[in-house]
Amino acid sequence: MQLFIHDDMKAVLQKYKLNKIETVSKTGVICEEDGLTIAYLYYTTNRFHPYSLHLHCNFMIEKPDEEILSEMLNKLIARLPNSNYILKLESNDYVYGEFINSNNFIEIRKTYEPEISIDYLVNYYRYIECDYDSQSSPFIITDKLVHKAQEIYKCTHEANPLGDISLHEWRMVITDDTDLEHSIVIYNENKDIIAYLFVFDNSESVKEIGWVYFKSEEAKKQLLIQLKNTLLRLKKLGIKIIEFEIDNTDTYSYELFYPFIIHSFPSLITYMKYK
Repeated sequence: MQLFIHDDMKAVLQKYKLNKIETVSKTGVICEEDGLTIAYLYYTTNRFHPYSLHLHCNFMIEKPDEEILSEMLNKLIARLPNSNYILKLESNDYVYGEFINSNNFIEIRKTYEPEISIDYLVNYYRYIECDYDSQSSPFIITDKLVHKAQEIYKCTHEANPLGDISLHEWRMVITDDTDLEHSIVIYNENKDIIAYLFVFDNSESVKEIGWVYFKSEEAKKQLLIQLKNTLLRLKKLGIKIIEFEIDNTDTYSYELFYPFIIHSFPSLITYMKYK
């Protein structure tokens, strides 16, 4: 077995036709045995979370080898010693358990991605009385909303912090694929934002619920009333499924939608190795 470090990993992967990711890092490690590539490890960067390197690995053998992976990681760290490393694994990737423990990775987040029928959601929230014809505040991407959404995002991503992103750029992030007609924002009498819920377009019969915030229990109650109303409207439009992305580090979405994941396994677990 031989390990080779490369400074043009994208070219290497293209040569071996191993990967088509366009954001591949410059540096990576290839493991060869008897002249054949059996594994590789590289990293990508995330401009919104620039303080860590995101690891990606793949094995071309039947079973991943934790010892090989550790050796590849050590070789990469020797080249990039002053970095934090992020590793995201599907929850059933238990084969990497020893690798996680022996290399001092720490779990920082669990992510749940339930897909729930809108009929189930409407029935679940049947205890909430709402006026189907009532008009809520229009969902307008104001500077105040952009600032609040960035503030809350920072609070829920402390382990892998948000970088120095301008409000203009953040506005572009939060408006991408946002369903402005069905997203929710609630103001108090002083015009302060006390709750919001972003709905995103997915497909003709699917919507996704993303970022959520509520200031208090009363704001949470108001948000649930408007959510019930929104679900009824979406059902009338022919939406069948609502997808969620719920992080256990996100106080608001985790609390609001906990009943839907209480008996579920996370779809993704994120680990960090600090420098």
